Amino acid sequence: MTYWIINAGFLAAAAALFALALRADRRRPRARLSRTASLITALVLLTLTAVFDNIMIAVGLVAYGDAQISGIRLGLMPVEDFSYTVFAVLALPALWVLLDGRRPRAGARPGTQPDEPRPGTTPPEPEPEPEAEPEADAPPRPGHPQLEHPQSGPPRDER
Repeated sequence: MTYWIINAGFLAAAAALFALALRADRRRPRARLSRTASLITALVLLTLTAVFDNIMIAVGLVAYGDAQISGIRLGLMPVEDFSYTVFAVLALPALWVLLDGRRPRAGARPGTQPDEPRPGTTPPEPEPEPEAEPEADAPPRPGHPQLEHPQSGPPRDER
């Protein structure tokens, strides 16, 4: 089995997701799939893939069997290695749009910050901070349980 056969199914799925996202993008202007941003991202990631794959192959971290690759190389790197980058460039922004990744948290209204209270409601009261334990050498404070303990002094002989 070659890398192209393995990659073909994943690339087809990524292309289908991207096409669905482009279609959904027309119906929901809020969830924009920027073609320009996708193209710039693709160029940057493909360049980085080419550079770092060639470095990894040159130092011996990765090797490919000739029977599994097409034989077309860019430097030392087989062109099949670009398929992982192409998959990520197509699938990740598509999933972001399709899963509505910019949706505000449940209960938030458009234009409000997620932590702001809704109009007409009172904000929740902050929880009181827990009292810090006194240091071993610090004298006890009035009203502190250590003062109210019946045996707060030296032990008494109760015979």
